[in-house]
Amino acid sequence: MHWIQNYSIWFLLILLSANHQVLEAQGKQSYWCSAETPLEIPTNESLDLYQRAPISIPIVVHIIYHENMENVSNARVASQIDVLNEDYNNLAINRASIPEKYQDLVANMEIEFCLAHTDPNGNYTTGITRKSTNIDNIGIARDNNSEYIIHQESKGGVDAWDPNLYLNIWVADMGGLLGRSSFPWTADKSLDGIVIDPKYFGRYESSQNPQGISLGRTATHEIGHYLGLYHLHGPENNDCNADDLVSDTPSQELANFGCPEQEPSSCGSPDMYMNFMDLTNDPCLNFFTLGQKQRVDEFIIQRADLINSNKCEWGLNGPVPPAEDQYYINYNPLSQSANLSIAESKDANNHIYIFDSAGKLVAKQENYRGTSFIFSTQSWAKGIYFCIVRDQEKIKENLKLLIY
Repeated sequence: MHWIQNYSIWFLLILLSANHQVLEAQGKQSYWCSAETPLEIPTNESLDLYQRAPISIPIVVHIIYHENMENVSNARVASQIDVLNEDYNNLAINRASIPEKYQDLVANMEIEFCLAHTDPNGNYTTGITRKSTNIDNIGIARDNNSEYIIHQESKGGVDAWDPNLYLNIWVADMGGLLGRSSFPWTADKSLDGIVIDPKYFGRYESSQNPQGISLGRTATHEIGHYLGLYHLHGPENNDCNADDLVSDTPSQELANFGCPEQEPSSCGSPDMYMNFMDLTNDPCLNFFTLGQKQRVDEFIIQRADLINSNKCEWGLNGPVPPAEDQYYINYNPLSQSANLSIAESKDANNHIYIFDSAGKLVAKQENYRGTSFIFSTQSWAKGIYFCIVRDQEKIKENLKLLIY
């Protein structure tokens, strides 16, 4: 079967496109992101970081567009989910550039993100909503009460899905701002979530974004705020006594922008400018620290309903998808297995092939007529895998699987 051999080349092309070089830019805006005034909540030193299982967070993406170019594609949304899963599981495509002196501080946050498959009414959903608007810069527009319009269905925005069960992401024009976020202690739950300008959402060709912010790290950064993290320079600029309340990140006077050619220093030590919570361009960002993981774990406890909501499940454990969504693959880190669900006739004769990121065939099942194919991933290395479902005539589906 020569077509199997050809996939090695095909996968390499995919990887090359995912690792495209990004133009270095003049730097992100001074107001890279916006969040509420930080509330100092001490870290729980007794929290055991290493005893919890990986966490799964369901996402709903609300796309609100004024121009067609703001109506980002499903593929762009999928690429953003991929970036989040890479960055929050220490699988960043540029992690090899982490300086040696920080290697022992690098954390696997052990957080998985997925598009919700169950909506608030219990029906199947793609996890993506779309709405057109005639309001310019709706991501930052406010009503007469100085409240954000984007979070209000009645005024042209989109109401949040229950923030106790979903991470809401609004994608809309922010008038030059990249993104903003709530914190875990945000009082108004209708604002709970993040807002991102479509120009900085997902991973795409850098030629469309000369600022070097096209690898999806805006969402990585904003979700850091959503999970309780501050900027490395803390809530104040020009103040070495301001702190992000994380013990293993150095004090920092100001945010860094662009991609520094030389290591910047402030407050008597080098800046950790490649940390996801600084403001450098996407190609320069590549890790969270163990201390940041500890702080996130403190606030994850406050979102117990969210991480136990099971809104990503469908099929046997959730609503049945429409006919056009016939294939779905789900990884279970606890059982170290993956389940390929096939929502079509049991008489369908499928061939299933799974390749690693180098194009090596690691698993296959030919002439499969079932609707749920479970395979062990226990011996597989962490990384991205590709699942091909086909019959004798054509490829039916290409799926991506992240093992972490």
